[in-house]
Amino acid sequence: MTATGSLVLLDAPQLKRLATVVHRQEMIRIKHQKQPDDHTFKKLCADSRAARDKLIRALDDAQCAYDELAKSNDEADARRKKIAEDHFWYLKNSFNNAIQNVRNFIIRDEYVSAVEAHSKEVLENLFNVTKMADTDYVETLAKGCYQARESALEAARRAMRPTARHYSEWLKETGIGFDDLVNRSQVKLNKTGYPAPEAVGEPVMVGEGTFGGEFSDLTELQKIMVYEDVMEESGVTVSKITAKVNFMGAAGMAVILLAVGLLAWDVYQSAHPLETAVRGAFDATIGLLGAMGGESAAAIIATGVLAEGESTALFIAMASFAGGIAGAFIVGALVAVIVGAILGSGGKNVPLTVEGMKACLIELPDGRALARQIQAYSG
Repeated sequence: MTATGSLVLLDAPQLKRLATVVHRQEMIRIKHQKQPDDHTFKKLCADSRAARDKLIRALDDAQCAYDELAKSNDEADARRKKIAEDHFWYLKNSFNNAIQNVRNFIIRDEYVSAVEAHSKEVLENLFNVTKMADTDYVETLAKGCYQARESALEAARRAMRPTARHYSEWLKETGIGFDDLVNRSQVKLNKTGYPAPEAVGEPVMVGEGTFGGEFSDLTELQKIMVYEDVMEESGVTVSKITAKVNFMGAAGMAVILLAVGLLAWDVYQSAHPLETAVRGAFDATIGLLGAMGGESAAAIIATGVLAEGESTALFIAMASFAGGIAGAFIVGALVAVIVGAILGSGGKNVPLTVEGMKACLIELPDGRALARQIQAYSG
């Protein structure tokens, strides 16, 4: 996810066009790459199509909601109109991030699905007469939608910034793993707490002693805080997303957690240029076996490819799947399962046995480059 330029903020029609172009290119590459069986081929096609369709459907629904409220001259609808506008921008910011920075369509579908679920919840509340009659609830919803808009934009911008490679190199030299890195930040926050979001002036620390136990047992907000601390420890200057998400609700938190978790992984892996080696090993295995089952994917790729200290199931799984955000090439049902388990556990849980799931090798299109082409063509 190393940055190669500033973020291209496409509008809704351009995003739909980009999603369609990316999907078409994915379909071409899926068809041209030998698949282990017809079921796997159809599933990959369906997953790519789903990532496109969910994005377009969510944008259309948010646009319709905003357009409906924009027609009203009723003063009572003015607040709802602003909420709908912020929500629409949240979707555009999130989907710019998803298509431009997440090349692996399996992971992108997970991200888009989380955004769509959150969007449905917001729009249902926005047109709920009973809830909208409650001024306190309207204010909470308004704050949540504005926070979502700003947090999604910050996550997208972060994905375009260079990672602290020297810090990643130090981690590599000292043998500190991703789970160790996450645990250090968790222990630190358990001891110090975090600045209260609403504090004015000098920071007021709260939450001391609440980050103990397993990472997987933390709240989604706490997990986001831990991943943000991982980035801060690397020397990357960031605007605090956690200061902007306290009104977003569980569905919104899930979106930001995935985005921030992938960014934290990028801090760790930036000094480990493994794509060529991993892809070569995977390609050789595909040639011999036709495909790999989920139970052996990470182990087979690791053999004879990585330097000592890097041949771990965790590193291989994430380098191949999430690390491929900058050059994604491994797809299949097990990708979402493994990446979700790793980020949800802070690197402690790597489910290598995923019965019935297979991984396939496909060079995926570069959404970031395509976005620039669409912007240039539209201009």
